[in-house]
Amino acid sequence: LAPLIALSGGHVHPDRTPYSEAIEMKHYLMQRYSLPENVLIVDPHARHTTTNLRNVARQMFRYGIPTDRPSLITTDLFQTAYIAGAGPDEIYGKRCLAELGFLPYQGLTNLDTLDNCWLPSAESTQQDASDLLDP
Repeated sequence: LAPLIALSGGHVHPDRTPYSEAIEMKHYLMQRYSLPENVLIVDPHARHTTTNLRNVARQMFRYGIPTDRPSLITTDLFQTAYIAGAGPDEIYGKRCLAELGFLPYQGLTNLDTLDNCWLPSAESTQQDASDLLDP
């Protein structure tokens, strides 16, 4: 088991849902696998994949989680492939640059069909005053 697990996902699906993906994942992991709450870091504000990584990177810097050691991103097959296209000329990288103005990672490597490995970028700590939903 990883020493910390970051759960990221906001109130996005379905539209206007009262449920946060991250909070629901937290409840599930605590109930199903008896994980203690203190190993789960929750980001209930992310609205899409770009803000998932940005917000988790912010939490890593804020809480002093080592940012010089690779972290694992685990998700489904399709999201893993999408995130793996993370170079600035790839779909996900272009979306990050267009929406955030920066890449929220320094390096990103695809490991297999469900996992990518990444290093967070310090640029993620910048807040966007023009985005009212930027936590």
